[in-house]
Amino acid sequence: MSAFRIRVSICLILIFSPPTTAEDITPLVNSARSFHLTPEERAMFVEASDRFKKYEIPKSIVSTSVFWLDNDHLVMSSRKYPGWEAKPEEMSRVIVYNIHTADIVDSGYRGILRCINHLGDVLITQEEENESRISRRLESYKWLTGKWGVELERTQVPDDSFIPFYLCRPVSYGTLRRTSEQAGNEFERVTITPLLGADGAIEELSRTENGRGKAFTQLIKPSGQKTLLIQRRLSHLYFTYLPWSNLYFEARAAPPEPISFSPEGEIQVHPIPPLLEIWNKFIYASVAAYPSKKGIIWSKQQGKGYWRKQGIFLKLNSELLRIEEGQALGDLRSSPDGCRIQARVYRGDPFKRIDSKDIRLVIDVCKEYNQ
Repeated sequence: MSAFRIRVSICLILIFSPPTTAEDITPLVNSARSFHLTPEERAMFVEASDRFKKYEIPKSIVSTSVFWLDNDHLVMSSRKYPGWEAKPEEMSRVIVYNIHTADIVDSGYRGILRCINHLGDVLITQEEENESRISRRLESYKWLTGKWGVELERTQVPDDSFIPFYLCRPVSYGTLRRTSEQAGNEFERVTITPLLGADGAIEELSRTENGRGKAFTQLIKPSGQKTLLIQRRLSHLYFTYLPWSNLYFEARAAPPEPISFSPEGEIQVHPIPPLLEIWNKFIYASVAAYPSKKGIIWSKQQGKGYWRKQGIFLKLNSELLRIEEGQALGDLRSSPDGCRIQARVYRGDPFKRIDSKDIRLVIDVCKEYNQ
């Protein structure tokens, strides 16, 4: 694991490593404004859409909340699949899908799957009124938790809490203290989020001082020792654990650049690939990082007219590979071994939406077709 690297960009020239001159990036800056991929841009990545094994989930399965049960099976809440369709008053079925055989098994659970982690911890919600109406009132939900394969128990989800996917249980957002002073309204929030097992916890603190915000995140080891991780709060929503490497990873939109860290406090910052960063700066675009065993996966969405520059990219050693040309619709999920990526994508111009191009895929980044 490499040491913590701090990267400060004071001008566009400093985006690259090793450093380049302003003349080097001028063609790329000009190319970014083209609706089509230019030779200068194509030289910055490898087109690899057909390089890795892909599995397509049939459109006959109408599903939400897709998670990995293990490396070969997906688990999801479904309103419809071959041989069954929910009536308006019925709850969704939680089903298991085999990516190799396309077999479907009804798990017996009912409701919306909110989380399942690599340890088999499960969290499901059931709508007490009518699931098809998609109520926004949390008090109308019944929350069920437990281990996969056994009867789940009802639990309470406190207000002002969130659910880390690696824990699959609610955690408090922490304490919030407000004070009114001459400088204006000041606040301080402290959040302590447990890690797995004996890994300790992370503590996040954000406060205002004289109207200016400050924040930092530190690791609290089981011994009580604290180690600074980064001088900002982490992205809570998709912060996750990587079973294949025993690391914690901040899946997030960038900038800022996401980080990963070990239970010992070793940190790695994951720089945005230069081409994707230029697109971020000069055309309407967004890029988000996700983990895999082979390297960081970068999901790239583009604004209207620039859809040819969208896709799912893999940073494999020194190469940037575009492993899927479609735009990812939502978040990507990695299998427990880090080899397979589940994604819902739209190929073509997403602003000229045709439902037939909206597909669910599993991409195996550990298995190339020519192997």
